[in-house]
Amino acid sequence: GASSGLAGTIASGLSGLATVAPYLAAAAVLYKGLSMGEKQKTGTTVTGNLGTQDLMRNVSWNQEGGFLRGDRSGVWSYGLSNSTAIQDGKAYTDPANMESDKALLNQLTSMYSAMKVASGEYAKALGLNAESIKNRTDSINFSFGKTAEETSTNISKAFEAINNSIAKELDQFNNS
Repeated sequence: GASSGLAGTIASGLSGLATVAPYLAAAAVLYKGLSMGEKQKTGTTVTGNLGTQDLMRNVSWNQEGGFLRGDRSGVWSYGLSNSTAIQDGKAYTDPANMESDKALLNQLTSMYSAMKVASGEYAKALGLNAESIKNRTDSINFSFGKTAEETSTNISKAFEAINNSIAKELDQFNNS
């Protein structure tokens, strides 16, 4: 008798499971439809004003949605001075990039300072007031490349544009 009672309990449990199985399968499909994939980084830019500490590393991302939710995308903007982004009123720090963010900020700042010193010397040689160069700020915007060389080229192009802008200003003052 005991083994037939156990067999009956197992059979009843299996039939109960068979009844629930379609619901479990539907729940799994619904979960898959509502779930989101991992956020994938799609690009990085640096923007802000040289001559200030307000330079940002902007990380673009994309996230695939399930078949019931659309894909999402966005940008996290981290200050180079502290590797912190403010999202939804909360501060998020990116400790993995703190050293490289600070190094990049220092590199960009020293390149800009050197450019302003050289331009100031040039202005003085032309007999122009170099004070405006010393106090100026310039916006910068460049993308990280797929390689260090690409990124370096993009930084050079951004600085070339700033240098041309300063030179154009000096020419206008010189010719007025």
